[in-house]
Amino acid sequence: MAAETQGRSENTTRHENKGKAATSISKPAAKPVEKSNQGKDGEPQVQDMSGALAGFLPRLDDDGAFRDLLAGEIEAPEGAADQALTVGAPEGIRPALAAARAQYSSVVMVVSSSREAEETVNSIRSWYGGEPGEVSQLEAWETLPHERLSPRADTVASRMAVFRRLCHPQEHSAMFGPIRILVMPVRSLIQPVVAGLGDVEPLVFKVGNEIPLDEVSVRLVENAYTRVDLVVNRGEFAVRGGIVDVFPPTLPHPVRIEFFGDEIDTIKEFHASDQRTYGDGIDVVWATPCRELQLTDKVRARAKSLIGQIPNADDMLQSIADSIPVEGMESLIPDSRVD
Repeated sequence: MAAETQGRSENTTRHENKGKAATSISKPAAKPVEKSNQGKDGEPQVQDMSGALAGFLPRLDDDGAFRDLLAGEIEAPEGAADQALTVGAPEGIRPALAAARAQYSSVVMVVSSSREAEETVNSIRSWYGGEPGEVSQLEAWETLPHERLSPRADTVASRMAVFRRLCHPQEHSAMFGPIRILVMPVRSLIQPVVAGLGDVEPLVFKVGNEIPLDEVSVRLVENAYTRVDLVVNRGEFAVRGGIVDVFPPTLPHPVRIEFFGDEIDTIKEFHASDQRTYGDGIDVVWATPCRELQLTDKVRARAKSLIGQIPNADDMLQSIADSIPVEGMESLIPDSRVD
């Protein structure tokens, strides 16, 4: 696809040099960077191709092998030690095969790298006739096991959203809807996961709902948000009277939540640079966790008891015991030392 795009760009450039007649050909290539095609943040908008190829799936059923595979009529040889079915298929047909199989059951697709996983999700969505959100990716950490570095907050938030949707799917929910096709790189498959992450109750703010301000602060700390005076970076929150500013890792801008007593009155986005709100407001926002190691009472007590027992980890354990998120705290997860 990349080669095809490059070829089109080179052809367009040659046409532009030939004169006015070829100029009309070059205009479509320039559209993605025009202001009229930009979003509110100034980024070029990408055309959504979800479901564009779904109409071709019935034609693929004309192939007997494809149809029998989807219907489950192809089985492993009788008496084989490994009952797993190995199917050889060209790379280009795999997204179509996954999208078609999702009509019968859930599909998990493991690929070699994070980049391939992202590309595969986009390819499957073009074949899938349902909601695009039903095709999701379980991202892998950017760090290695035992490496005392933390994965990016937006990576953790994306993973936590997948865990929640897998454990507690809600039909017809844009936020917690079921996952029909899950794509993951092999590193996600072997990544240690703390037990019960999918059961972590989501902290959702919705206009009109009631939640005590004290509970909001406690829940944000448990989800590894850092309390500050001024919210600038993802994973931070601030409380001033009846106003809570919070920057969820999955959002492009922080949000300001105004309370009337314990009732959520308004939710508006604001710019971190000048702290001014903008827009008409939003109805609901999910403050996704920033770390996969939840700072619960149990975890804090466990961290305090381990001080002096893990080499070169005393400062990290003390911070966890004090409810302070610290870089590299996830390195304690693989051995289940703190969870």
